[in-house]
Amino acid sequence: MLSRIIKLNSIRSVISGKLDSKRYESNTQSKLVYSGPFSPAVRAIKLVSLVSSFTALSISPFLLAFGKEGIPLLGKSMIVSITLLASWGTTGLLHLLTRAYIHNLYYNETQEIFTAHTTTLFYRTRVTRIHASDIHQPADGFGAFFTTFVAKQKPFYLHQEIMRESNPELYMRILGMSTKKIDEENMRMKRSREEDASS
Repeated sequence: MLSRIIKLNSIRSVISGKLDSKRYESNTQSKLVYSGPFSPAVRAIKLVSLVSSFTALSISPFLLAFGKEGIPLLGKSMIVSITLLASWGTTGLLHLLTRAYIHNLYYNETQEIFTAHTTTLFYRTRVTRIHASDIHQPADGFGAFFTTFVAKQKPFYLHQEIMRESNPELYMRILGMSTKKIDEENMRMKRSREEDASS
């Protein structure tokens, strides 16, 4: 019973990314500054989609070999091809839509380096180290809807409202603001808070 609970907790930790976060924080001087609120859901959906795709791939030879005798081999091949296209097509589309999603974002203050954790097509954690100077704003277009910033020619997405509230200075740095602009924005936000408090 105890072993089942331990296994279940470890599976939950893998899906939520908690094991990666704790290990990374302990091995580096970086501090966790952002965690994606939909990270467990995105990871779980990607895992289910990937498992279903591999299941379809593994049973396809059996469908060809032991399928209904009345169906010719060409017909069986077409059925298997459509099944594989549907399963891997949805997995690929899901990856295309979620590949930029940042599950965890770390910041090393001494080196001024962000480290973004995203997920690959095959459910591995991709670690990308980004210097503040590497960050650019996305070009206008459909892709910009799923992109907060671009670094090293890769799109990245985070929930701006969460980052803005929890770490306003780092959020402005991600937006590519200079130190002068950050100071001006901090003063503006301070004045705004003072006005709200006085009214």
